[in-house]
Amino acid sequence: MLASDLCKTQLAAFVPSATEKLAFSLIQLGNRKRSFALLQKLIDQARTEEEKARFVAMMADALFRAQEYAKGSEAAEKIIAMAGLKEETIVRAYSVASKCYAGMGNMEKSISYLTIIA
Repeated sequence: MLASDLCKTQLAAFVPSATEKLAFSLIQLGNRKRSFALLQKLIDQARTEEEKARFVAMMADALFRAQEYAKGSEAAEKIIAMAGLKEETIVRAYSVASKCYAGMGNMEKSISYLTIIA
């Protein structure tokens, strides 16, 4: 029982990363609905604002990969507007926003986001 509890505790730390990889794979396989549902579940179960922002950044990246650029940029910009987040979360949001704007053909805005993090 103790080994099982330890395993659950250690494995729980990898769930978000594994979910992200599965979600991105599902997009490549054409199953956007399931991909977005998995990521939304992470967002809904977030315990802190930082964790929620991290999961929203995953969703923004998934939206970019699914070529839903407007929704992806909107999600990324929500993160950018939040205060007190870890640098890696903010940088990811700027990067995804940049990619989404490039996907929409707005290279000026895409470059402006990259300039901020460069």
